[in-house]
Amino acid sequence: MSCGTAATGASSGKGQTKTLRYQGWAGQVTLPELAEDLGYLKDVKLKWVGNTTSGPQDIQSAATSQIDFGGRSTARSSNWPRTRLPSRL
Repeated sequence: MSCGTAATGASSGKGQTKTLRYQGWAGQVTLPELAEDLGYLKDVKLKWVGNTTSGPQDIQSAATSQIDFGGRSTARSSNWPRTRLPSRL
């Protein structure tokens, strides 16, 4: 996960809502979205700003303050354990 410089509306005042901008992936629920839905983020709100195509794009977007945090997507094929791969191709 990468982080930008500051959250939109961030302040030290109690009771104020903080909004974090992020990008997501089509057809996937991100961990921050799940945390928000389960109530773990309390007064922090998420603002989806669009789809991302890669981790490097998220890092660049966070570095240029277009989003407040980003992540990466792991390709499905890289999740296979080596034991499931055939010994000879």
